[in-house]
Amino acid sequence: MPNIVIYLDKRRAIKTGEYPLRFSIAHQKSSAYISTGINLAADKWDIRTNKVINHPQKNALNNIISHRHMKLTEALLTLENTVGGRLRSMSATELKKEIMKLADPTLVESDSPKILEDIKEYAKKAKRLGTTKLYIDTYNSIRKYLGESKAKNLRYTDITQRWLEDYDTWMMTHGRPSVNGRASHLKNIRTVFNYAIDLEKINYYPFRKFKIKNEATRKRSLPIDVIAELFMYKPEKDNVHQTEQRAIDVFCMSFALIGMNITDIYQAKKKDYMHGRLSYQRAKTYTWYDIKVYEEAEVRMSKYYTSDESEYLFNFSERYVNVQNFEVSVLNGLRKIASKLGIRELTTYWARHSWATIASSLDIPKDTIARSLGHKSNSITDIYINFDNTKVDKANRQVLDAVNAQCEQLEKDKY
Repeated sequence: MPNIVIYLDKRRAIKTGEYPLRFSIAHQKSSAYISTGINLAADKWDIRTNKVINHPQKNALNNIISHRHMKLTEALLTLENTVGGRLRSMSATELKKEIMKLADPTLVESDSPKILEDIKEYAKKAKRLGTTKLYIDTYNSIRKYLGESKAKNLRYTDITQRWLEDYDTWMMTHGRPSVNGRASHLKNIRTVFNYAIDLEKINYYPFRKFKIKNEATRKRSLPIDVIAELFMYKPEKDNVHQTEQRAIDVFCMSFALIGMNITDIYQAKKKDYMHGRLSYQRAKTYTWYDIKVYEEAEVRMSKYYTSDESEYLFNFSERYVNVQNFEVSVLNGLRKIASKLGIRELTTYWARHSWATIASSLDIPKDTIARSLGHKSNSITDIYINFDNTKVDKANRQVLDAVNAQCEQLEKDKY
């Protein structure tokens, strides 16, 4: 038989340090929850008597709780008399909805906010364009899964463990077959749940029982002979192959600049490049980089310098209206090059990962590799040590020399 109890949920405190008081409907080995709208400190609730104590409004609060409990219990008894055996086929969440309809119809729609509205709001507040796009992708994925009408009315309490499992299964056959691809959407939903809890909009949380699966990210590094082959690649000189030339220049530029991100290349300013060094703040992590520009990078960079009037270092912003279009063009070019050279996959990410792998093979210390890539341990030691950036310069020179040596070997092997 279903059971309705009142309890102080001490699993997660709200910002005030208080805990939400909730009704729990236990049914079919699961539970659904109804908010009372009351939050209490732990010492203000007596778990033996289920009463508010030591509170200036304890009498009023106890009356509200008692009246609400009575209405919910009456609704449950009414359901047992009217639907009988059908109760067994209901989930705890479905039973909760039926009880709410009888106990207080005005609360059925307003009891739980609509989650899609909050996903969109969270996306707008994101500091990074990439983060906004990830949440909009989740927003659109849910709309595609449920259909426009159902998605529009999706409430937090509709998202149960079973709903998450069904959505995960649906994604496997609708464009998100990878474990990490599906995990991205599920993590976004979980983040918005936490966001709503912090704002005290909800107390409900389905992720205690539902665990998001992840798998190790596949390595994206190329062996040094393939990197050398890419450095030596020369597309035919005609308009058709300009995309390839631009793509290979950007890839090699990125590698020679220790894996500079395509967004940072697009947004680089003239003021960032002085005295043979490129100093910039990475768009993704806001980490500052100060990289010595060697000839291997300069020979590629010089093809794309802007006119004197522009603040940008490269003319990519003149050719493409935004970084997304620029990235698509580069990826298309790299895809064609990869196909011709027999490389399974090639993106600008491979430049960064390959640089790190080659550096490691040259016995360059891990700390230097980490600093070169902009990784910081944020340890107490870091506060006292001013890292010698010439170590990064030397590491990059070693990597580029190794690639150059491999290029020379490939040239010899031709004859």
